Amino acid sequence: MPFYAVARGHSPGVYTSWPDAQAQINGYTAARYKKFDTKEDAEEFVKENALSKPVVDRREKASGDSQVEGKRKRDDDEEEEESQGEKKLHVDEGEKKTEDGLSLDDEGYLIVYSVGVCEFHGKSGQKSGCGVFFAEDHEQNVSVPLKGKASNNAADIQAATHALTSAKAAGHEKVAVHTDSQFMINCMTSWLKNWKKKDWKKSDGESVKNKEELIELDKATEGLAVKWVHVKAKSGNVGNDEARKLAKVGAKKYEADA
Repeated sequence: MPFYAVARGHSPGVYTSWPDAQAQINGYTAARYKKFDTKEDAEEFVKENALSKPVVDRREKASGDSQVEGKRKRDDDEEEEESQGEKKLHVDEGEKKTEDGLSLDDEGYLIVYSVGVCEFHGKSGQKSGCGVFFAEDHEQNVSVPLKGKASNNAADIQAATHALTSAKAAGHEKVAVHTDSQFMINCMTSWLKNWKKKDWKKSDGESVKNKEELIELDKATEGLAVKWVHVKAKSGNVGNDEARKLAKVGAKKYEADA
């Protein structure tokens, strides 16, 4: 039996009838759908290609509720000890916090902001840096120069790599990366699998740009459930603004041969 996955449509989900699936995409701008042989593959496609906050889960599968995405934890006014790999929570006015001051969203994902910048883009002396913001004055915040040729996309990808590497080292298994790079989100949730299958070639036969950076980011996602959250740049979002400041400081240390 074929399964029709509708990731972006009037009512996203998995359908066993093409007419039912077709009804969800007819008249829907930028619909995203695909036919699969197994329900599991179809469900994964829907989850990874959702319009907002797609999740790519690369943790080892285990039985029990701890692997169910979107499951609410106990009431917000409780103090609880989470499953292995997660921190003890201290709840303050409805917002979940780890004991070291980091924030968790309503699904238990660690909230982190990553930004890459390229100063003087396209001009002589252009510099790139990466910024990662966990919390104000937090020891896990990152401000480093880009490694490689100055580029906005490369800096965004490396910044996200730093974010996930740091989060994993601290014992977190669920991370929500907030980024203003829709390009990077598309890479990680829509394009990466096919690129890897095609030896890093695009559909037109050209080589994928930022291949090296994407390989490192892909490695950084291993063992994690990563939620990709798009935020608008320079819109007053505090986390994004702070990550950008850190990236600009990192860019000042950039060397072309780094």
